[in-house]
Amino acid sequence: MRWLMTLGERTRPDAPTYAEDPAPDQARALALVDDFAHLFTVLQQWRQEYARN
Repeated sequence: MRWLMTLGERTRPDAPTYAEDPAPDQARALALVDDFAHLFTVLQQWRQEYARN
């Protein structure tokens, strides 16, 4: 089994905690892993990389 995760996008400035989950072919970042636990490592890296944006 493989696991897929895309980076959510904040599309509504009036709702800062709201984010949409884009389709894989439209995502700014995408991860495909074999082990679910690897998604947590990816999430940490994305937070470091995209937190400033």
